[in-house]
Amino acid sequence: MRTLFNLLWLALACSPVHATLSKSDAKKAASKTLLEKSQFSDKPVQERGLVVTDLKAESVVLEHRSYCSAKARDRHFAGDVLGY
Repeated sequence: MRTLFNLLWLALACSPVHATLSKSDAKKAASKTLLEKSQFSDKPVQERGLVVTDLKAESVVLEHRSYCSAKARDRHFAGDVLGY
């Protein structure tokens, strides 16, 4: 019985060893703030130079809310369009 008690005590004493602690992430979270535009544009994406073959994630995030409301309904081709 004493051996069982000692094994149980050892198991309970070793269980917190698997936990990890990390530093505060306030500084890291502040550095991940993304820059973005939240205003409408008067030029379509073709005139702003956003239609490219070598797409960068930063340009997508920066321009994802900025669109030309005056030309939003114009179609430049008859194919399907992928929107997100």
